[in-house]
Amino acid sequence: MHVALPRPVEDVWQALTDRDHTAKWLGRIEVDAVASGGQFDLWHDDEVRSRHAVLQWRPPRLLTLTWDFPEERVSQVAFALAEAGSSAATLSVHHQGLDDAVSYAAGWHRHLHYLEAHLRGGDLPIDDFWTEYDELVQFYDRQQLGSLRRGRSFHP
Repeated sequence: MHVALPRPVEDVWQALTDRDHTAKWLGRIEVDAVASGGQFDLWHDDEVRSRHAVLQWRPPRLLTLTWDFPEERVSQVAFALAEAGSSAATLSVHHQGLDDAVSYAAGWHRHLHYLEAHLRGGDLPIDDFWTEYDELVQFYDRQQLGSLRRGRSFHP
């Protein structure tokens, strides 16, 4: 999944790794900032927590994490950044090792929408995150003709 973002690579990197930023688009992390070789918990709400370890750390271009979500097998997600001009970046998200890639594609779609809004300076209400999620699941299921559901990764 790729998204063009209205900020330089360095700003997007900060949004990926700094807890004040991640809280606005992904969830609350329990460290000041994600760091090389680090581990952290990500709180999606008051009761749901996932655990992560940094596998690759190449600021400000590549961040790869384990994704250990409750009642799912451990997977990996990579965030790759490229410049798209002097004040813009392209972010690519590749999540592999998934049992239900369609649902994750819909979730990452929403997260990236929230990230873009955050980088534009207009944070979206976290309580509205699940709005349109079911429609996105249907969209990704139709777009991929079920291939994501059968597969274990996505990188549309």
